[in-house]
Amino acid sequence: QREKLWEGLSSGLIDMIASDHSPCEPSMRRHSIKEAWGGLSGLQYQLPATWTAVKRNNCSATEADIAKWWSLNPAKLAGLSQRGSIEPGKRADFVAWDPG
Repeated sequence: QREKLWEGLSSGLIDMIASDHSPCEPSMRRHSIKEAWGGLSGLQYQLPATWTAVKRNNCSATEADIAKWWSLNPAKLAGLSQRGSIEPGKRADFVAWDPG
């Protein structure tokens, strides 16, 4: 079924990727496994994991497609007009990355 997800992303049927990035304070993790907060910090892996998956699945996506999936389209959905793209007058949230 993963192939269908990549087909959806490639065709535009699926237009964004998101995660439940839900880190917490260390004190919230100092409980038994049943009581501890379930989130963890993994934001730093989203871009390289997406890039690696694109290449492994022979997806034709470009860096611009990945930027739309992770930034532009989620910002639009959330109504964050000052985010999601790098343009004059917008908030300068961006990352410099070399996929190597």
